[in-house]
Amino acid sequence: MPVILFNFTQSALNRIKVPTKEENIIQFRDTKERNLLLIISYTGFRRFYLVINIGGRYYKIKIGTSPDLTVKEARKKVMKLKKDIANGINPMDERRKINKERREKREKRLGLQTELTFGQVHEKYAEYSRIYHPKSWKRNYSTVKSYTAPFYHTKISEVTVEDIQKPFDEKTAKKKYVTANDILMKLSSITESQKRAERAGKILTFISLLTAACKSNVSGMRCERDKI
Repeated sequence: MPVILFNFTQSALNRIKVPTKEENIIQFRDTKERNLLLIISYTGFRRFYLVINIGGRYYKIKIGTSPDLTVKEARKKVMKLKKDIANGINPMDERRKINKERREKREKRLGLQTELTFGQVHEKYAEYSRIYHPKSWKRNYSTVKSYTAPFYHTKISEVTVEDIQKPFDEKTAKKKYVTANDILMKLSSITESQKRAERAGKILTFISLLTAACKSNVSGMRCERDKI
């Protein structure tokens, strides 16, 4: 489709009629700032673009919409972007970086909204334990809940090695090696059960924290749990 060239003015742009559906879009290029392009679609959108060759590749970079962005502001944006490009900054790379950061923040926010806390994982395990270990499940339930109280309502991905290690070390400092090891094995059972139920990365992260806590246990105490 041919590009119409003329000197952009706000009044001239306002007079341009929206193309028909058959025409789809019409394109205009500013003769004062040759890298400034305006595309008007049959739906009524009027978008300004920077059109430029960077490293042998042709880019069309959206900079705003008309009339929200005036001709003067659009030219100013184009000049700034061209200056950045001359200094080795590719605006597309910067935009991708910003979009990636926004996407990661959004995914993290959504993930945290649906992610289970350690307590929720424990409650799920207790339902299973109540059926298969009717004699011991209550005692085990109370022991684990007491031990993990500091992080019981914490999201799985936010539990740290230090969270697990602190109460664990308190037991070993009192030479209660069997008790500490027993608790660690109970935690292993809970995370192993959840791992079978869902292969979520955050559950596996918690398991790795548990392993780290076990490995950093005081000298002479054995961690006898199965590898998970």
